[in-house]
Amino acid sequence: MSVLQKRGFGGFLSVEPHLNDYMPDASNTERVIAAIQALQSLLKDNQIDWQ
Repeated sequence: MSVLQKRGFGGFLSVEPHLNDYMPDASNTERVIAAIQALQSLLKDNQIDWQ
């Protein structure tokens, strides 16, 4: 993330959760939510604004 920030990345990020091995009992919706929350956490931890 810090490299993207240093380079002034202004593009798009997509979430493609392949979490079946890590969350086998979760629904696809639950996996997507977990992936989005993880991405949001990474962005916040690196003080990167997003919309």
